[in-house]
Amino acid sequence: MAQLHVMLEVEDAPSGSLILIRLSRLAEMKRQSGHHKLDAILKRIGALLISQAQ
Repeated sequence: MAQLHVMLEVEDAPSGSLILIRLSRLAEMKRQSGHHKLDAILKRIGALLISQAQ
């Protein structure tokens, strides 16, 4: 977070957006589904966010 704060203070910093998403019960989902399946779900969420940002 400190690095983000420094980047935001720079005059010629590139513009963009930052989204922070908190997924409740992430550890529980990992225990129930396994890390491979959870990784695939997180990648799909990321791909969806990227496609909506374009």
